[in-house]
Amino acid sequence: MLSEIINIPRSRVLDFLADHVRYDHNMTDISNNANVSRPTLYKLLDELVKEKLIVITRTMGKSKMYQINMENPIIKAMLKADFKVAAEEAEKESKEVKKK
Repeated sequence: MLSEIINIPRSRVLDFLADHVRYDHNMTDISNNANVSRPTLYKLLDELVKEKLIVITRTMGKSKMYQINMENPIIKAMLKADFKVAAEEAEKESKEVKKK
């Protein structure tokens, strides 16, 4: 049921690109690192570009290079929430280390 609500491959692609905001990646890099099949990725990348969640930064030969769209308000909110969770987890770990 949850898989009908959340598009897991889409989340993995966005998560991978969000973890590497300073770099652009070709389809092979994204497929391998996000663990998404190439056929699925072909469709997803087109959708994500149309939704302006990712951008095509350049073309190298026949390969397009993709990067997360840092200008998109949805991406900004997603990254802000991600950083907040990461900071909270780091704080918890820091307190646990100090207790030992």
